[in-house]
Amino acid sequence: HQIDRLIKYPLVRGVRMQLHWHETPAFRFAASADQVVDPKVRANVARLTDYGLSFDLQLFPAQMKDGLALVGENPETDFILTHAGMLTDMSEETTQAWKAGLRTLSAAPNLYAKLS
Repeated sequence: HQIDRLIKYPLVRGVRMQLHWHETPAFRFAASADQVVDPKVRANVARLTDYGLSFDLQLFPAQMKDGLALVGENPETDFILTHAGMLTDMSEETTQAWKAGLRTLSAAPNLYAKLS
């Protein structure tokens, strides 16, 4: 497995997979809208605990509920919410969805926000 090769490097601390999918193609980086709930992705994220690695959770607000489930399934793994939750614009609708998503994720004690 690729992860077995990576952990040989002492500075490797975590893994990021671009799970963020958006209906606007310019913002779409994931292969599908439901990649965050894909059983293979979930199984691989679950393995990170065995290696002591964190997972950078890169999601848009519409995916945050599913993201919370992933985080909750892996309480021994630290998750890093990248780019503070991927706010894409300052419209009222988008901002409210982003705030609601952050409130949802704030229930997870093993999730941290990365401001970048």
